[in-house]
Amino acid sequence: MPKILDTVPQVFADVNAHLALFRPTTVALASAGIVLAAYTVADFFAWTRFAYNIPHNPLYYAFVRVAKIVGHDTTTHAARLRKSQDTRRFLADLPERRGPVPQLPAWPFPHRHIPQLTTPSFLARLEAHLVSASSKHNLLLAPSIREGGHATSLYSQPNLPNGPNKGLFENDRMHVHRDDASVHVSLTPRDAAEVMQKGWATVFPLAGFTKTLDEGHVLLFAPRDEEELGRVLEIMDAGIQFSLTKL
Repeated sequence: MPKILDTVPQVFADVNAHLALFRPTTVALASAGIVLAAYTVADFFAWTRFAYNIPHNPLYYAFVRVAKIVGHDTTTHAARLRKSQDTRRFLADLPERRGPVPQLPAWPFPHRHIPQLTTPSFLARLEAHLVSASSKHNLLLAPSIREGGHATSLYSQPNLPNGPNKGLFENDRMHVHRDDASVHVSLTPRDAAEVMQKGWATVFPLAGFTKTLDEGHVLLFAPRDEEELGRVLEIMDAGIQFSLTKL
């Protein structure tokens, strides 16, 4: 028995020596974990101040961060759509948009851009274009499901006298954002490639990921002058023609 007890100090010494080998790694991992946790909490609260139209909960925030990783890159997606077997075009070739493209926020949702030089009058004319198209083509004009009711959408479904006054998610193909005057619109693959490659739009991060999200769904940048307003309205008209094929 005494001989066994004599070995106890040595056993503890050996265990301590082995643990010492892992302490730097443990400390490093713990430190990294603390930094990551602090960044995540700060980023979450920054996102909640930006995301005015979607739920402010950790689960949705996790979805937003995953979408940032797996979402499309505009250049790559445009090149792929340019080779699409769907060759329909409703849009003539566009000139290059002048200057750098607008800066995008750190989070993919809500999908917006940092405004450059736009005016309330341009926003009003973009929204009026939706109203005019609704009347001309008898399309439903109703609160946007995808925007949580914070925008008015031109749905690719008929405006029936006794029909529902609420659009379907998959038919919410065009709406104007009141906070930055950008426009979400679905286009044919070739038209979508044209507007992205010429600098007029960026891809919707999850375009084409499901059947309810068209692969040619893009975010048109807000117009900065009368000439650009005309181009944006022209692109919206191409989106309207595409919507009519979905009736």
